[in-house]
Formats: sequence, C-alpha cells, structure tokens
Amino acid sequence: MLYDPAAAEKYTIFPDQVKQVSPYYVKDKYHIKIEYKKDLFVPKVYETGKRLERFSVRSKIPMGDLHVNPRGDLCLCPKAVEKIKLTANYTVVELLTILVIPFFYAQSYFEKNGHWAWKDYSHGDPGILECFAETINQISNKKTLVLETINSLMKRNQDIIHSSEEITRQTLCFCGSKDKFRHCHHEAWMAAKLLKQHIQLNS
Repeated sequence: MLYDPAAAEKYTIFPDQVKQVSPYYVKDKYHIKIEYKKDLFVPKVYETGKRLERFSVRSKIPMGDLHVNPRGDLCLCPKAVEKIKLTANYTVVELLTILVIPFFYAQSYFEKNGHWAWKDYSHGDPGILECFAETINQISNKKTLVLETINSLMKRNQDIIHSSEEITRQTLCFCGSKDKFRHCHHEAWMAAKLLKQHIQLNS
C-alpha cells in the first residue's frame, strides 16, 4: 500500500512501480483470522502470527497503543465510523481494502519509522470523540455519525452528553481516569462539546 497525504486519493492498494519509490510505500505481509458474527457489523479480525505481540515486547509499547483490544481482536477503526466507511452490503474486498489493509499498513509504517503515517486517535471514548470532531465536517450524513458516536460511548458518558449540564474543563474525562478534562484528553473535551451542540441542533 502507498499512503500519500498530499494526494486526492490518500492511499492506493497495490500501487504501480512508479509510486513504489515513495518513502510512504510499504510492502509487507501478516497472518490474520477474520471471524464473522451475526450481531457485529464488522467482523472481528485477529493477527495470528504474533508479530504485533513481539513488536510490543521489543519496543515496550502496550498492545493497546497498537490498537489491539484486550481479547486480541483489532481496533480497525473507531466504531462510530464503521457505517460511514462501509455500506450496509459491503463485500469482503471492501472490508480488506477500506479497513484491514490500511490498519496493517499503519502498523508496518509505525514499526519502520517510529511514528504513525496519519493521525492516531486516543483509546476508548476519547478516541471516538476525536474521530467525530475530525469527521463531522467531511461528510454529508452528519445525523448518522452523531447517532453512531453516541451509541459507541459508554453509558455513563452518553448520559453526560444527553444531560443539560455543560461539559467544561472541570468535567471528569471520558477515559475513566477520574482526572478532569483539563488534566487529561483536551481534544476529547472539545469534541464532546461539539457533539453536544449537534444533538441540541437536531433536537
């Protein structure tokens, strides 16, 4: 895959030989398992070759920071944008090219260069909110994104979003650390306020 932040089409799967001279070009392979379940919109994907685990140990980076969930399945993208990125009747090829290959491209790029090729979101609810703030002005179907974002948050954070109380820098951060937003996820705080504004506009 080739990622080009300056191009109209940000990434290309199987780029031609001319593009392969780019420092953003990555050729790599992983062993994976895809597990489909009826109640999941996106199947669970696992990296079965333990390469991410070895890199985690070698680099002393927690698996969570490599977007591997505690049960070993991968966080391919924030749950709130799954139905934005994929249509209701998506194919296996679309799953691979839109979510799976870019995920592993990012892993290989990070392993090689020590930083992510594109913006990396925080874990959990702060990351869901950060993704919302970055995506909301890029799409036309804003109502779906608002709804999916709210539904992806933990229940206690949904209650705060729906409440009449203002979300301030003194509000406890949505990550569950028990720190206030001013000492924790500042971008998530701004995104939470933005989400609340969109709910009020559509109420």
